[in-house]
Amino acid sequence: MIEAIWCWFLLKTMGKITLMAFGLWLYKELTMGLNKSERSLKGKVALVTGGTDGLGLETAMQLAKRGCRVIITYRNKVKAEASIDMIVKRLGHVEIQGLALDLASFKSILAFDQALRQVADKIDILVNNAGTFSIEHDQEGLPMKKYTEDGLELVMGVNYFGHVVLTEKILDLLKAAGRPEDPARIVTLSSIGHVNGRLNINDFDLNSNSRPYNAR
Repeated sequence: MIEAIWCWFLLKTMGKITLMAFGLWLYKELTMGLNKSERSLKGKVALVTGGTDGLGLETAMQLAKRGCRVIITYRNKVKAEASIDMIVKRLGHVEIQGLALDLASFKSILAFDQALRQVADKIDILVNNAGTFSIEHDQEGLPMKKYTEDGLELVMGVNYFGHVVLTEKILDLLKAAGRPEDPARIVTLSSIGHVNGRLNINDFDLNSNSRPYNAR
């Protein structure tokens, strides 16, 4: 009887260990093992918004690793310098620099466009990565809305409108880089969080008393 219980316990434990090992292997394959390309990107210029941490930082690092000249955008200069130093220390001699950009400000986007043209005459790869998701509540527990300096609801202003304006402003730089056999790329990151969301095109400001949206 004791031997049977011991065997059952051992099999159950081994099953858990095997399942955990498979889970770790699957996680590695899905997060670190899919991108095995060694294609050289030497001579290309990439722009990564929000490249100081998270997915943006990892994207910038992978592009730089393949010889691409990388420009990352930042709001915090100290944080950007630390991220760039980390990439240089890890990869050695790579071309990477940062430029200030606040996607919550159309004025900042226009200033960034001018600054970008001082350091690059083309953009081969644009990665629209930067984003925000900020929810604060008032004393009654109700969500408090935040707005950009242009009067747009913050999340829509940064994650959508900011990148639309940026892409439109530098579209000529993307066209300058592309060729029929090797066109420029625009990569826009999103989130699975949209699955639970609802979009009212007449209420981008998330007002309960929605008003018609005027594209002008």
